Amino acid sequence: MCVKFVRKTHYFFTASKDKSICYWDGDHFERILKIDRQHFGEVWGLAVSGDGSFVVSCSQDRSLCKYVRTEDQVFIEDRNG
Repeated sequence: MCVKFVRKTHYFFTASKDKSICYWDGDHFERILKIDRQHFGEVWGLAVSGDGSFVVSCSQDRSLCKYVRTEDQVFIEDRNG
């Protein structure tokens, strides 16, 4: 499990053994978004860009996923396996 905060905001991301990544509003402790089925193993780590525009996750399945924030939805940009 991993928690990473978006700098200078009240938002944060969590990574979990259930293979999911969640985006949270820390002021209201509400989950904004849940991303799952991108990794085939436990999500071990996260890195958040300085401006919060993208997140990279790593997993037990030896893959990296990059998620880019857009005005619409979060999409995977790249996956290595």
